[in-house]
Amino acid sequence: MNAWERGHRLPLGAELALAFATGAGTFALAAVALKGIDSRVVVAFLGVVYLFAVIAIARFASIVYAVPAGMAGMLAYDWFYLPPTHPLEFPDSANLVDLIVYLGIAVLLGELAAHAARRAEAAEQARGEIADEQAALRRVATLVARGAPAHELFAAVAAEAGILLDVHGLRIARYEDETELVHVAEWSKPGHDAPTYDRAKLKGTSVSAEVLRTGRAARIDNYEGITVRAAFARGVDAKSVVGAPVVVEGRRWGVMIA
Repeated sequence: MNAWERGHRLPLGAELALAFATGAGTFALAAVALKGIDSRVVVAFLGVVYLFAVIAIARFASIVYAVPAGMAGMLAYDWFYLPPTHPLEFPDSANLVDLIVYLGIAVLLGELAAHAARRAEAAEQARGEIADEQAALRRVATLVARGAPAHELFAAVAAEAGILLDVHGLRIARYEDETELVHVAEWSKPGHDAPTYDRAKLKGTSVSAEVLRTGRAARIDNYEGITVRAAFARGVDAKSVVGAPVVVEGRRWGVMIA
């Protein structure tokens, strides 16, 4: 899937209609061009140009439109250039049905090809994400195996998780007496450093307090609108925050916040 498809994906019905229109328009343009050309050299040259145009459509728009355009051009070449030729006029009922069937098949093939390409790209992306996750786990496991200090290990976990999740910053903290949050480790992208703290009371609105209360992941989508914040969240320039519990031996040990 190219960048245009990712940013301009139409609903299926609209996409199929536009693909059919692309094929019909290509057929009409090719018919007019072929009827006005007698030179085989010129036809061959236009054929090469047309081939590059179809490739460009597939590359920069979508194969959904490239397949009908390609088949429509070939069909026009067969109808209006190769004997016995058809007259340059609106097709009669029999020829119109044939044209609609050909274009319909082309649209279907184009959509199937595009769907297969999208699934292949999604599978490739998923494999890449799994590979990244496994590499991160191996790096953390290496630290564990060589007996790295706790602060180094937690810092590595925070960094690996933050990079994998592609967030501005990530913090790991532990609960103490269900009333305080104690800082353990943090990671942030350049320019997104969060306020530092050692420990703070679980007061005000925060995902940390919600995770402790429910034992489940919590999210605040409009963090800018929260006026009463816990001490560890004051001065944080964040639009949304999500937190997930860290469970050790069946109890809520702490929280990971991004």
